[in-house]
Amino acid sequence: MPVVNFDLLIKYLSGNATPEEAIAIELWRSASVSNNDYFNEVSEEWNKNNPKPFEKADIDKMWKAFPAGATGDDKQVFPGRKTGWRWIRVAAMLMIILSAGIYFYFSGKENKPGTVSYTANEAKAPFLLPDSSLILLSRGKADYQANKSGRTVHLNGNASFTVKHLENSRFKVKLSCGLVIEDIGTSFNITEYKDSVIVVVTDGTILASDAYAKIPARKYEKITYLIPAKKLYKGEIARDFDFKDATLREIAEAISEDYEIRVELGDYKLENCRLSISSPQTTLSELLQIIENTINVSHIQTGDSIRFYGKGCN
Repeated sequence: MPVVNFDLLIKYLSGNATPEEAIAIELWRSASVSNNDYFNEVSEEWNKNNPKPFEKADIDKMWKAFPAGATGDDKQVFPGRKTGWRWIRVAAMLMIILSAGIYFYFSGKENKPGTVSYTANEAKAPFLLPDSSLILLSRGKADYQANKSGRTVHLNGNASFTVKHLENSRFKVKLSCGLVIEDIGTSFNITEYKDSVIVVVTDGTILASDAYAKIPARKYEKITYLIPAKKLYKGEIARDFDFKDATLREIAEAISEDYEIRVELGDYKLENCRLSISSPQTTLSELLQIIENTINVSHIQTGDSIRFYGKGCN
């Protein structure tokens, strides 16, 4: 049975919910068929016992009126890059749901003291863990445990995590193949295949480890774990880049903001160098090489820092 803040649901049915709360309820309804069925049951009972029947809110109108700053729609990271409205809604959904107190998950089952189990029989089922971390589980099972040493999820299946950072409480995901993913305040996706596991970091930093090695990975990097060989490898995520007549300063600032790394220009003469780049499915390393070849500059990358240097442009 899906769980929802019942007082907020009644507030919505009575027509007294705020726009943010109404949006959150409708997004919760759309998260799964079970959520929608549960809502319909409650609304039918409401209509039987109240003279004023429930009228569905105009969500599209509310989205247009929703503050741009709340969805992150008030700026673009890359010049000319289009941000999908669908993904803006998803990001806003997570923020609104947490602030409104809505839980859009199926109840976990406590099999033994200190362990809560979640099972997904559908392609993607969202769950809110006891520590307020989010997990999107795909046809699998996750067992959550928390104690003085930290929080651990034993995962059987594929899942995406958005982890709630807690001081002095580590968050780890353990797979049966021996791979361990430790969160350092982040979001990441885990996909397990027959002979390998792919972990994609979508925000923050993780530490991937097994019995033999440890490898950190940050935003837009991925970890590949070869199960038979017990080997860990780190790689980059390819993305689409679209810069139109942008200055090198603008590109540097966009990279710095989106990748959460420091990007510097070694000489002020480089600031006004202009270039246009339209490059689909490109890694950051490939993008840096394209910049070098286009305006005759060089770069040095050390850890979380990139520095461009050269003679500048006319």
